[in-house]
Amino acid sequence: MLYEVTLNARYAGQQCINRWNYQSNDVSVASGGSLALLSAMGFVLEGSPLAPPADTVFGKINDLVSSAVLFDQVIARAIYDDTDFMDLPFIPPYQTSVSNGVAQAPFYAFGFFTSRVNQSIRRGFKRLVGVGASDITSLGEIVSGTQTKLQDLATAMNETISFTEGGSTVTFTPTIVQKEPYTVTGSGKTAYRYYASQATQLDHIAQGFVWSFYDTVRSQTSRQYGKGI
Repeated sequence: MLYEVTLNARYAGQQCINRWNYQSNDVSVASGGSLALLSAMGFVLEGSPLAPPADTVFGKINDLVSSAVLFDQVIARAIYDDTDFMDLPFIPPYQTSVSNGVAQAPFYAFGFFTSRVNQSIRRGFKRLVGVGASDITSLGEIVSGTQTKLQDLATAMNETISFTEGGSTVTFTPTIVQKEPYTVTGSGKTAYRYYASQATQLDHIAQGFVWSFYDTVRSQTSRQYGKGI
């Protein structure tokens, strides 16, 4: 089963969205695959005060980005099963406890990219807002301590993760999804969507790649003031 996870956040008044794809081994757990995936990624907060488990994707994001980032909601869904989804709001919005100096503009971002394992499928890319003044030098180079945090997050995103319940364990493998191009009716523009069937989509995925990070701050044009995605 293929899944999509969407994390919604706000930063300096801009909406910021990040997505991940995973493929499960189709083992059933009572909680459902979507909730199991969110738990395995660390989005089910624990403890007092509430926080993501440390050795998870969200746990490593929690160690990295500025407390000025407001995480509003995370949604997981099985792409080909309308009943397998989970919409998990953070009430109140979740903030990290990271103190990394004066928060920088929202078009500053930490950047990640994957290796390529299939010539016909592009690399995956990811941008995270929440860069602080103490994360970078005057030339935009990321300092060594923050690079360690970036590597920790890259390692977490590389991992096949799992969730166990009632003696059953479901695993989730990081996946890059190549979507189907199509022409938008009336505009003539090209857009992209998941293929109509899972069987076809599985012919257009990549796995076994490695996430790496950029050692300089990235710019994110779509998150400039007034744009906000």
